[in-house]
Amino acid sequence: MAEAQPSHLEPPYLQFVETMAQALDARDPYTAGHSIRVADYSYAIALGLGLSPTDAQTIYIAAQLHDIGKIGMSDAVLQKKGRLTREEFAFIQLHPQIGRKILERVAVFDKYLSVVELHHENTDGSGYPYGLAGDQIPLEARIVRVADAFDAMTSDRSYRARWTPELAQKEISDYAGKHFDHQVVKVFLKMATEGRIRVQNNFVPASAISGIHPDAEFQHLLAFSKALSEPESKATMLKNS
Repeated sequence: MAEAQPSHLEPPYLQFVETMAQALDARDPYTAGHSIRVADYSYAIALGLGLSPTDAQTIYIAAQLHDIGKIGMSDAVLQKKGRLTREEFAFIQLHPQIGRKILERVAVFDKYLSVVELHHENTDGSGYPYGLAGDQIPLEARIVRVADAFDAMTSDRSYRARWTPELAQKEISDYAGKHFDHQVVKVFLKMATEGRIRVQNNFVPASAISGIHPDAEFQHLLAFSKALSEPESKATMLKNS
């Protein structure tokens, strides 16, 4: 699978992206590494669709942040083993909009907002948060939609065991034109068949690597996000990074 190019983000912003993704993944051992895997799959699909490496890199970074809105949500809901109640599911459905609110205060993150906010929209209009359909959904969000679903299906979760790659690919194929964009699915399946997209499941929980405490980190990163939006603080952060 193709490796993402070096990021064009300045160090403080790149630190923010990486730490946010780690803090989110540290919430639950079942989702450890999810953000980076989705980013890797998304990058490969973007290149397979003929996007430039620069555009693919933008999607890679956006995919790392796609679930950032979940970082302040209750573990009791995120890690629940049984079926979510209607109220709990409605709560989970707020995470794309929460993620946008976290990031939109920082101008440099504008190019990632469409993925963060719209990666759960479905091609047939049955998704959330706005029920967009077809080309109303930006291509980058349609790409991450497929990558996110594939990783979710092929990863162990608290409520079920992982699916085989073949079963996950069949499910994505069956829902092409419904949940997933036809062309994105076509490219994804071709790359998976050719071995250019392979299941990755060798990630260690971020908390085991960096000692992150997600709830404390959430408060710290919200403050960091606010600071990043203030031009006068940028020089200080660059100096301290």
